[in-house]
Order: sequence, then C-alpha cells, then structure tokens
Amino acid sequence: MGTAHLLARGMRGKRTAVANRTLFMDRLILWLNSVPPWLAFVAIVLVYEAFAIGVSLLARRLYSHWHFPSNGSFVPPWISIVGGLNALIFAFIIFTVWANLHAASADVDSEALTVRMLWRDITPAQRPQVLAYSRAVIAGWSQLCGGQGNSEAGRIQHALERYARPATPALLGQVDDEVDALTALRNRRLRAAQSGVPEELWLGTIVLSWILIAITSFVHPERRDMHLALVACTALALGLLLWVAAMIDYPYCGGSTVTPVPLQRSVDWMLGSNS
Repeated sequence: MGTAHLLARGMRGKRTAVANRTLFMDRLILWLNSVPPWLAFVAIVLVYEAFAIGVSLLARRLYSHWHFPSNGSFVPPWISIVGGLNALIFAFIIFTVWANLHAASADVDSEALTVRMLWRDITPAQRPQVLAYSRAVIAGWSQLCGGQGNSEAGRIQHALERYARPATPALLGQVDDEVDALTALRNRRLRAAQSGVPEELWLGTIVLSWILIAITSFVHPERRDMHLALVACTALALGLLLWVAAMIDYPYCGGSTVTPVPLQRSVDWMLGSNS
C-alpha cells in the first residue's frame, strides 16, 4: 500500500508539473496576443536582438581565445543544416496555425447557418432558446481567448439536446441532425480556442532559432560592422517568423481574430423573422 501510495503521489506531481508548464506557455502566448500586435513584435524582436548581441560579443572573444579560422570556413555547413531545420519547423507551425485559423472561421459560419436552420425547423415555443443560445455565445465571445466557453450557452445547448422538438413530425430527423451538428460545432469552436502548437514544439522552435543565431555569430568576425549587421538581420528575421506564428495561434485572440459576426447576422435574421 505504501509503494502504491507513493507512486500515485508521484503521478499526481508529474501531472501538476505538466499542467503548470502548459499554463506558463499558454500565458506567454496569450499575453503576446493580448497586447497590440506592434508591441508583441517589438517585445519578441528585442529579446532576439539582445540574445544576438550577447552571443556576438561572446563569439568575438572565443575567436581570439580559441584561434578559429579567420575566414569562418567551418560555419557554412552548419548554417545550411540548422537554417534548413528552422525553415522546416517554422513552415510547419505557420501552416498548421493558419489552417486552424481558417477552420475556426469556417466553423463559425457553419454554426451560424445551423442556428438558422434549427430555429426554422424547431417548434415556435422553443425558438427563443435558439435565440438565447446565439446571444449567449456572442456575449461570451471574449472568453474564447484562452479556451473558456460561455456556461449559459452550454446550458442552453444541453437543454436543446434533450428537449428539442420539430415543428412537424416530418422534420424530426432533420432537427436531430441539426442539434447534433450544433453540438459538434460548439465543441470544435471550444477546441480551436486552445493553442494549436504543443509547448514542446514552441520550445524547440525558439531553441533552434537561437542556435542559428549563435552559429551566424561566427561569420565575418574580422569586420565588426558586417558581423553585427549579419547577426542582427538574422535575429530580426527569426523574431518576425515567431511573431507571425504567435499572432495566429489563437483564432479568437490578437489581430487575426475570428469574430462572431456570422452569429450576429443570424440573431438579426431571427429577430427580423419574428417581427
């Protein structure tokens, strides 16, 4: 019993540590999305440039201390390898988050259409529930930035799952399909509110980009101006790529935000149909 208890405590400790790391990474990316995009860009670039300057000064000292070849002939192969890995990982991340952004936008359009169809096919007495659901989703839209849904919308959606009735018996199957589609679309919207990039991939991307900056700092050390300019431009380019990926990682945060405009149009349509 004692061993089993210790193992259980160890597993709980590991799960807590993983949750804390995830929370830290989420908070970091969410902070970048909560401030103006230009401020997030400046913050990322400043960190990258500070690292570039520090590693460049260190590289110049190592050159004179360890007597590296002055022409830096050992550097190009490593730049090609690490640069190619950086290009691959950044392309993968940006493609993934861009696809997630477009999928989230398409899901909101589908949810707005499903709301209209359900409102049309459900009994008139239950139509106010569909309208209340749409309004609750819109009212809690800001909570999606960070992965939280509106509890009132969830309560109404569960009630519709249990008690939705068609306006006519012929529409029974269609209403069931529409309620199922609404549930699936809401769940997908809540999942899309989370980061689409695992924290290990973020960490690997940052470390790999810093390795490339460090390798670049060994190019042209004999010319201070060219040396610093090359390293600074490399840091700027990598910081820009990281900023682009971070800004579109959360579909409901930041500058490239998926808005509830389609749902608002459905609300206006339902109100207009009632009048």
